[in-house]
This record gives sequence, structure tokens and C-alpha cells, in this order.
Amino acid sequence: MGLALTIGGYLLGSILPGLWIVKWKAGRTPWELDDNPGGSGTWRKAGPVAGVLTLLFDIGKGVIPAALAQRQGLQGFWFVAAACSPVLGHNWPIFTRFKGGRGFASATGVLFYLAWRDMLPAYLVGALFALQKRWVPATGVAAFPLGLLLMHIRRAEPLVLITSLTVMLLVAIRQIPWFVTNVIKRR
Repeated sequence: MGLALTIGGYLLGSILPGLWIVKWKAGRTPWELDDNPGGSGTWRKAGPVAGVLTLLFDIGKGVIPAALAQRQGLQGFWFVAAACSPVLGHNWPIFTRFKGGRGFASATGVLFYLAWRDMLPAYLVGALFALQKRWVPATGVAAFPLGLLLMHIRRAEPLVLITSLTVMLLVAIRQIPWFVTNVIKRR
């Protein structure tokens, strides 16, 4: 069951609605327009309604495998693998030759499902930070470590902590090419 949920979660994560919406509205892919196929990129290239719909879909595809893994009673490796699989699929989707989004919304779905009481205040702080910086990814920059800290303080189950950390690491790894291009090479 763990393998099936992991593969299914990866394939679900590989569905990028922002790719289809932007291509339909703008006639080109988000990448051709120098953007990403997530909620923010779709908002910028296809409008706020399209961006919100993409965001909700991407969050939902993070929730579903985590919820199914928990409902099936998966533990250990298979729980982590199934819960992380939609983020892996969104970041490196098989349907687009492993070129995907940044994984933030899918990670948000997983994290809110696993530990919403800890992640909600962390995301609120992250949103304020993003508003101040005028940079949407700043939400995760602030929310991820703060959420982990709150989980630790409130004594979350070790499996929840490990899964959450793994999800956050998948998002961080996906940012490396952007970081190299936009931070290191511009110096």
C-alpha cells in the first residue's frame, strides 16, 4: 500500500494546472514567459482567479496523499515517502521531463495536514515577512523554520517532525538553481 500511495502521490503532484492555464490564457508555457507553473506564476501570467485556483489545487494535492497515508496507518519510511511524494512530483514532474514548480503550495498542503496548529501561526508570520519584503517565497523562508520550532516546542510526534523536515528540504533543494542564478551569479 505504501508503494502505491507513493507512486500515486508523485503522479498527482506531477499534474501542474498552472501550466495548462497559463498556456491556455497566454498561448505559451510559464517557462517560456520566464515564470513558474505554481500559484504565484499563474497569478502573474493568467490573473488572480487562475492563480488562486492553481494554488488551491496544488495545496489539495499535498493534502490527499498525506491524509491517505495516515488513514491507511502507514508508519516510518512509507508514511514519509507517501506524504512527500506530491512535493517531489510537483518539483520534478515526469509529465514535463522533470521540470516543475517550486513546491511551496504542495508542501503547504502536507504541512497543514500534518500540523496545522503549528504551521498556521508560522505561515501568518511568514506572510507578514513576505509583505514586508514584497517577495512571495519569503513566506516559506520564515514559516518553515518557525513551524518546525513550534512543532518541537509542542512536542509533535517524531514521524510528523521527520516528514515535515523532509518536505521542507525538498522545497529547499528545488530552490538551489534559482539561488545560484539569482544570488550567486549576480554578485
